[in-house]
Amino acid sequence: MLEAPFTQEEIKHTITSIPSDKALGPDGFTGAFFKTCWDIVQEDVTAALNSLFMLNSQGFELLNSANIILLPKKADASRVTDFRLISLIHSLTKIFAKLLANRLAPRLDSLVLSFKMPKCLHKKRSIHENFLYIQNMVRTLQKMKLSALFLKLDIHKAFDTVSWSYLLEVLQALGFGPRWR
Repeated sequence: MLEAPFTQEEIKHTITSIPSDKALGPDGFTGAFFKTCWDIVQEDVTAALNSLFMLNSQGFELLNSANIILLPKKADASRVTDFRLISLIHSLTKIFAKLLANRLAPRLDSLVLSFKMPKCLHKKRSIHENFLYIQNMVRTLQKMKLSALFLKLDIHKAFDTVSWSYLLEVLQALGFGPRWR
């Protein structure tokens, strides 16, 4: 199911679920455009999304562009950290990502062991409490004889330190096909 081409019904369902009035990306289209003009653009949108999904990215170079907007977090913003970064991406990219998320969502329970989020993992709590919670969670998993993978990510440097080859191996071991990976 994860590897099957997108159907027009699946795409239409995804388009109807996206907000109509979000800010424009570089392509200038909003959700309202796709909803209003679906009967006219459905063939082309379906072909484009399936072409992208089948790893035929010819002609899609522009999808890698985005408009970056800096919104001040406070009135006297002067440093980069005083701004909130907003990245406005192409509508087709948003739809593509939402399609993938919709396909993956029903399978998450079998992929991710869910534990109730403790209060100690919320902001402004002691980092020591977080460590103890995670340590207890590992012990619980060991007692239950459940295999698990824990990732500790420093969000500021996450993309510099993630071992992509390892992550791809994990996805393959979980049964994800080559297109999805």
